[in-house]
Amino acid sequence: MHGELTYRGKRLAGMWPKDPMKVAQEAGVTMFGPAVNVNTTKSVAWNVARACALIKPCMEEAEIPIHPHVGMGAGDPLGMACSHALASGTSGMRTPEIWWAAGR
Repeated sequence: MHGELTYRGKRLAGMWPKDPMKVAQEAGVTMFGPAVNVNTTKSVAWNVARACALIKPCMEEAEIPIHPHVGMGAGDPLGMACSHALASGTSGMRTPEIWWAAGR
């Protein structure tokens, strides 16, 4: 279904972050949040560099505030922030230390 979503004739699936930002501006939104998933087989530095490379063109052309989301999808279904998992050095793996640190 995602590949069938369009806005004014533009297919929304498969766009790079700056393209849906342009569509969002055209639609009249007041802020935009491009999403970039992390690759857990790569280092944090690699993922930060990739996210910056993908989001920079979006920020250069935006006329509205940009609030990037970089992580493992739209959120953790168990309620833990992805940034905490990455900062813990476990690359998103759940360990008893993470559960304790997260107050679970």
